[in-house]
Amino acid sequence: MRKILVLFFLISTISLTIGQTKKVHLFINNGVDTLDPNILSVVKTWDAYLKSNPDSSYDNPYWLKSEITKYKSFDLLNHSWFYPSLYYLMRYFRPSVLSVSENKDHYTIRTLFANAPKSDSGSINTLAITEVAAVKQSGKIKLCNILQFNTASWEREEIGSITFIFPKSHRFNRLLAERLSNFVDSLAVLWNLKTKSTEYYFADDFDVVAKALGMDYRMGEGNKIKPRGFTDIINGLVYAGGSDEWFPHEFVHIYINPLFPDANSYFLEGYATLMGGTGGKSFEWNINNVNIYLKKHPEMSALNYTGIDYFTGPEYTIGALLCKMALDKGGLKLLKKLMSYGKGENNLYKAIKDVFNIDKPNVDKFIRAKLDEYSSKK
Repeated sequence: MRKILVLFFLISTISLTIGQTKKVHLFINNGVDTLDPNILSVVKTWDAYLKSNPDSSYDNPYWLKSEITKYKSFDLLNHSWFYPSLYYLMRYFRPSVLSVSENKDHYTIRTLFANAPKSDSGSINTLAITEVAAVKQSGKIKLCNILQFNTASWEREEIGSITFIFPKSHRFNRLLAERLSNFVDSLAVLWNLKTKSTEYYFADDFDVVAKALGMDYRMGEGNKIKPRGFTDIINGLVYAGGSDEWFPHEFVHIYINPLFPDANSYFLEGYATLMGGTGGKSFEWNINNVNIYLKKHPEMSALNYTGIDYFTGPEYTIGALLCKMALDKGGLKLLKKLMSYGKGENNLYKAIKDVFNIDKPNVDKFIRAKLDEYSSKK
């Protein structure tokens, strides 16, 4: 979901920034009290970090050592929601420090990542407003994730390989949690894998979880409350809202994506949708919904339709259909073959040709026929 949103937004604004240098320049809001030596030190550390090639994994001198040791990719904001990463997108969305707030045990740095057109149009394109924490250690300012502070009062329940982390206001549903744990166990058995310790942050509203992570604002915030989530595969973290303890889709990514790091998104998102649904709805519901929609819109491409849902694109639903067809035709072996094709549209068409023997000009008709067939199997 997040990749589509960010890429669409990036394409729509890239013409405004084509001449922008890749050198990071951190702007400081006039309201930030840099005459205060502690706040100035925090700002300088944040500035130095953003200029220290933060996309690279190394013992970064500006980050808290305990988090560098704890996480494989210690800056949890960088790769969680943003694609390909928050700091990669700084070449298009320049950072501006909005505020530095002193709390009991840490500072909070709020940063706007935005792009203003060169022409004086008065408009601004906002990618995100993030929050990163800073603490003083041995007299020096070190950056750290704000998640630990924002969820310090949240409840924790461990069932199987999953640690469920949620606000105190939520009443824990052990039966749903056990259902998710059993789902993960069965998925691991199916793929002959060991279970992985996974932290699952969830709340009734996804925006609550996003803000806890440090996304004070992100593109796609708000709108209708519905089940949605995302996965930090590197660190084994799942963030979700609107589906309580049960969110199998993202856990499929935890286990399957590392096996096929170069797989086409249609098959990664498709398999996660096939096994765990999407948007709070099952594979069967989504397939039927898309089939009805495309019958009303014969002018649209079945492989690249738009307009049915703001968040759920064809790589979820049509990808799920293709994965289901592969499993029905040749089991896990054929599904693994689908996963072996690379990213991009050309590899997608090649996979359909090789696995289903359908040439590109016939793909639309083929998919529509299969949508009809699988909808009738409900």
